[in-house]
Amino acid sequence: MPARTALMIQAARSAYNVKAGGPLPDQFCPALGAASYRGFVATDSRWFYQRWLHRGVPDYRDAVYVAERSEPKELLIVFRGTKPFDLHDPASIRDWINDANADFVTDPDLGRVHEGFLQSLNNLLGSGGLLGYLQEWRKREGNDSTPIHVVGHSKGGAVAVLAGLKLKRQGFPVAGVFTFAAARGGGTEFAMWGGEASENFTSPSKWHCV
Repeated sequence: MPARTALMIQAARSAYNVKAGGPLPDQFCPALGAASYRGFVATDSRWFYQRWLHRGVPDYRDAVYVAERSEPKELLIVFRGTKPFDLHDPASIRDWINDANADFVTDPDLGRVHEGFLQSLNNLLGSGGLLGYLQEWRKREGNDSTPIHVVGHSKGGAVAVLAGLKLKRQGFPVAGVFTFAAARGGGTEFAMWGGEASENFTSPSKWHCV
């Protein structure tokens, strides 16, 4: 197995340890050796989930972390996959319901995609604070020479594909996407559109799917 692929597997595995938003420990993912890690979490704010499953207690169904690496210089955005099924964990139940929410909806940047996965991405970008962080990071970097790689396993892989395309359309220097056993983020129409949209990804190998 290529060393780079093995490293991204470790990164994806570590995403399951994101429990809350904010700075993460220096050794959050030792294999990455990143200078800093930061977690972002979000949950579904719709009243049905709030009253029945959420019950006013934060459960953070969706999670992602970013890792700023210096060697090589890059920013990793790593999405957590579906939580293990647990009837006693409201977040787990809601996560599986989210997976099953497979109706197609239209996003202006992505075309027709899986409603549940798009919901998770938008929650993390918006209320979760990921987009605000990325905007500040881009200002701090001062240019687009630092590449962004997006990573995910299972549901996280599907969300990573959506995120990579969406962020690229919004002008972020997304260089590639690594997915492992990813779910499908959309149908045939999205696959064709996504292939065209990714033509300008900067890495020689734009998609890495295992």
